[in-house]
Amino acid sequence: MSCSSLQDIRILIAEDDPNSAKLLTDFLRVKGVGCIRHVSDGIEAIDLAEKEHFDVAIVDLRLPGENGFMVTECIRKTAAPSATAIVVVSAFADKQNQLRAFESGASAFFSKPVDLKELLLMIRNFAVQKQTSASQALHTLEQLNRMGEAKLGRVGHARRTQQLCQELAGVAGIGGAELELLLQAAALHDVCLVYDTPETPHGALAADLVARFGLSAELAQLVRLHHNGAVQPFDERLRPLLRILQQAEQITERNEA
Repeated sequence: MSCSSLQDIRILIAEDDPNSAKLLTDFLRVKGVGCIRHVSDGIEAIDLAEKEHFDVAIVDLRLPGENGFMVTECIRKTAAPSATAIVVVSAFADKQNQLRAFESGASAFFSKPVDLKELLLMIRNFAVQKQTSASQALHTLEQLNRMGEAKLGRVGHARRTQQLCQELAGVAGIGGAELELLLQAAALHDVCLVYDTPETPHGALAADLVARFGLSAELAQLVRLHHNGAVQPFDERLRPLLRILQQAEQITERNEA
């Protein structure tokens, strides 16, 4: 896998030993990982994982606040195995700790000192699997959306919204992974419109469906909020993308009226 692929990976490191954290961070940055967040407390790790999506979480067992087992359990409750790989690391690599880590939802267990080459290989393999799984999920959801458009007499609505999003993003200077996320949201924002009711708005239904397919929390949030700009996104970095998506759909709907 190339550095450009690792550039899209988001990693959370929960480690209270500053030397270990620096070693991991420096190594992964040199290898091309795009986003690395570090916390030294278990409670901080849980809070951050609830607010932001991470592809990989590297969690030390002995953390202040909450131990690594609890951190792993909490992350796993909010992230499907296909969405986040949780790597537990510990200097105490006895069988009991390993078993408990896997029972808590860990994807892998590394004894300290961590074999950095082996860790990188695991991250790369997970990234490849995640890309494949995401591509298949997106293809399936786009097919469902086309079926819904046909039933509602709105054939091509998502495609037209995508095209406008791309034009507006170009004007705003948005590209790369952000543009890809925006275009995915434009493709899927109305995937559940055919089931829309006042009690179950289609944005919320679509966001839940996106999450169940193991796609990113950022994508689910954009889909959920595409009609409701009053609700704050969980991550303010999404705000420019949300504005473009809302504007593009409003223009598309006016042109289709």
